[in-house]
Amino acid sequence: MSKAFELCLALKEANVTGVHLARVFAEIAHQNQTRKFIGKPYISHLENVAYHAIRGVQNSFYIDDIRGTCELEYKRELISDVAYLHDTLEDTDVTKEELEILFGKECADSVVMLTDISKPSDGNRAVRKAIDRNHLAKASPIAKAVKIADLLNNLLGIPRTNPFYEVFKEEAKALLPSLKLPITKVVNYEGAKGYYTTETPVKLVEVLEKVLEGTFESESESECEPCYIWGECDLHRWY
Repeated sequence: MSKAFELCLALKEANVTGVHLARVFAEIAHQNQTRKFIGKPYISHLENVAYHAIRGVQNSFYIDDIRGTCELEYKRELISDVAYLHDTLEDTDVTKEELEILFGKECADSVVMLTDISKPSDGNRAVRKAIDRNHLAKASPIAKAVKIADLLNNLLGIPRTNPFYEVFKEEAKALLPSLKLPITKVVNYEGAKGYYTTETPVKLVEVLEKVLEGTFESESESECEPCYIWGECDLHRWY
């Protein structure tokens, strides 16, 4: 039993309110881990991925009735949970069973989809990345949305002077086509007029493509990454 599971199960069983359980779980699970290249606590990566994914999906979804709003709120919560937990199976002692007990099967399955399946024995990095791309191509829309946000945050976290930047950039370019989903338009949905897209964060895809091309221009001079991408953010008011 992982420490994160033990502590968060106690919180859940005590019906503690006002706590973002997935964030608490992730912060405990990734305790003492830091971001490669920039040295920040690992939770900063998870915060940014969650913000980008949710903001991107919100910018891709509109339907003018109350059930559409409720569905969006459900997706927001699920996407946030998956974003905070997406590296736990790969980088910590957490198990899928623990995630399913605390956060449900859909969340746990999404994290599995976001976990690399290749092994060092499979071959060189190119071979392993091809295996992982094929795995991600079968992922759910929510898992793909989180992965797009993950790619963006990781790309921004690598100094452009570092030789690995070009390696990662080419890997991201190869992966992105399998993560993009088509837009589905809905008109007169039981009296509502509007449109619905899949969970693909359309705006975020556009931003990532511009960053990959080297043509992205920020509307903000802030060092806060969400502000840099979106022009402003309310990240620090979330919790």
